[in-house]
Amino acid sequence: MGQFLVTGAFSGLGLALSRELHAREFEVIGLGRKIGSREPEILAGFQAVIELDLSHPEPEQLDHQIHTLVNDYPGLNLVLNAAQIDPLGPLGILKSSAIIDAVNVNLTSALLLINSFIRWSPTSSKIFVVGTGAVNTVIEGWDIYSISKLGLKKACDFVNQQHPGRAIWIDPGVIDTTMQSQLRESGWALSNVKLRTPREAARVIADQVIGATLRS
Repeated sequence: MGQFLVTGAFSGLGLALSRELHAREFEVIGLGRKIGSREPEILAGFQAVIELDLSHPEPEQLDHQIHTLVNDYPGLNLVLNAAQIDPLGPLGILKSSAIIDAVNVNLTSALLLINSFIRWSPTSSKIFVVGTGAVNTVIEGWDIYSISKLGLKKACDFVNQQHPGRAIWIDPGVIDTTMQSQLRESGWALSNVKLRTPREAARVIADQVIGATLRS
């Protein structure tokens, strides 16, 4: 049985994907923040849960956590799902602290996890990055989100240069999650875009990650 470490696992798409993988009889380790405030049914079904705030990463702690997990779960694959859309608006008006938090979640912590995962896991273990189509265009007000996610997409290219086929970028389309609610409230939402439900997107992603894992 394969195992998946899913970041941002306790809400939105991450939770839907974790439940979908569990329903298909895979072991899921969930990583996220504020575990103590989650309802028990949210945490049900996880093989293990890890509380980490990726907006304030501690490199040694992340490295130790990955090393331990790889030892405990030899078939572990990494799913980088955690992301935040804030701060919204153009560069020039944003709070510096908000930029740092967003880049930490969307890029810095992901790079630290990738770095440790490659160091400690076998070459057969995959790295799946839940991406966004926002990296392919310039969307007004999405500056920090798009920039940081584009950096993560580029990271996949560099990983695959040294480890062909190991990092896989997945674009699930536009999903109706809390992030979209934030966009609508802020006035920076896209108009006339069909939204997938988290469950629909989770099925699409699960098909891809399981297929790639079984082929390795």
